Amino acid sequence: MVAAPRLVGALEALARLAAAGHVTPGEVAHAKARLLGDAPVAPLRAVGRARRGRTLAISREVLGAPGALAWLEDAVERYDVAVVTPGALDGEDVAARGALRARGLSPYALGRVRFVATKPPADVYVDPRALRFDGTLPSVAELARLAGT
Repeated sequence: MVAAPRLVGALEALARLAAAGHVTPGEVAHAKARLLGDAPVAPLRAVGRARRGRTLAISREVLGAPGALAWLEDAVERYDVAVVTPGALDGEDVAARGALRARGLSPYALGRVRFVATKPPADVYVDPRALRFDGTLPSVAELARLAGT
């Protein structure tokens, strides 16, 4: 069950996406059931199988970058793509899916993206809060800069 203010916000976002035609009635019903605790918490799409043998995990924030949709269209051809969105188990995967649909992501690509609440094991991660490890540990000051603290 989701906390009341977050539940109201999620239901309002779902209603806006449904009114605009960006989510199907089935997606709305499934999301509402999950939000209200009446459905299992399994994601809408299959989680465990890689289509191309390699997995790409993308932080939700990455999808707001210029050119992200064209990049994602190409990525689904080469990777099993997982978008990490912390609220995925609270029905926000439906909202994220609707938002990508509204921005013009093709149904083909959208059908190949899965939304997960936590980072899955992956071959490649794309995350704005990550550092590439090259064998040298970053300074604590660099970590603080990255964390915004």
